[in-house]
Amino acid sequence: MNNINVKHLIPNTVRSWLTILLLAPIVYLLYYCLVFGSLVKVYRGQLFGVAPYSSYSKSTLSRSLKVRVYYPRHLASFGYRWIYITIYNSGSKPVEHVKVWFSATPDERVGENISPNNVVIFPSLYGGKNYIDKSVEFAEIPAKGVVSGRLPVIAPWGQVVTGALYIDEANVAGNKDAHSSPSVLLKLDKSKWDVNVIQSWSHGLIEFGLLPPWANAFLILAILIITGLQDSREPDERVLCLKEKYLSLLRVMIRVAGSMAVVVLFVWFFLFLPFGIKTLWGLPVASLVVGTVCWFLHRKVSNRFLAVYRSNNHREIAFLEGDHGHS
Repeated sequence: MNNINVKHLIPNTVRSWLTILLLAPIVYLLYYCLVFGSLVKVYRGQLFGVAPYSSYSKSTLSRSLKVRVYYPRHLASFGYRWIYITIYNSGSKPVEHVKVWFSATPDERVGENISPNNVVIFPSLYGGKNYIDKSVEFAEIPAKGVVSGRLPVIAPWGQVVTGALYIDEANVAGNKDAHSSPSVLLKLDKSKWDVNVIQSWSHGLIEFGLLPPWANAFLILAILIITGLQDSREPDERVLCLKEKYLSLLRVMIRVAGSMAVVVLFVWFFLFLPFGIKTLWGLPVASLVVGTVCWFLHRKVSNRFLAVYRSNNHREIAFLEGDHGHS
């Protein structure tokens, strides 16, 4: 069998590129038609809590702002999770300078709205700035308009942050005197979220690896690497006749499909199993079925390939028999 090295990670044969061209569209079709919708439901349903639309009104002119908040269920100290805010202006006039911010629970030992546990000293979390934004401001929300924003939240030193989301509007267009004290949108305490490193880590990988746009890049990268590795197990296609090339292509395609099924199984085990055995349970079942089918198909195609190869009396028969023994 050929030695596996770095060059095998990059497809470099006609056979490997045909495999990619044939399988890549199928992989993307299966992802967007069968997996993506369920993945989004898990992402929103099990990783985020939802505070439904609540009416908020500061003046008779603004009528009301309807606000919905999505907040993460699990926090960790090593990276941001986000609070997502959607605001709908149901009034007949625009509302200007609407600000939403998160305020930690006051600690009397230090000072109002400041807690020693909320001091963040991890440089990477500042993103090159000298401060961490804890508020989002909308310059104007048009009449009957909808805007969205997000706030970062972490659990410094692995401790749950408690506090509240506040909202304030500066004025309604045409009425510069409209002003009052901020209002509480949502109280966030230990009943809303917790510190869970494993589930927070899974949250981040799902968000940045399994959902678009990064999922598109990771899918094609996985196909390229797996195809390159599986193609390296085949004999040089230049010494094969047409029928042998066809059977060799089938062998590679079947092994790539089986390998992708194994990858999906591992992804489910490490990322979704922590949320419960029923979470996206169809993925491991489908992976096992596809892997088993590929194993049987590979044995059948390999037997046929070896028969044709023997009949043509190629010198590399020892290589193929060794590879077939591992199939």
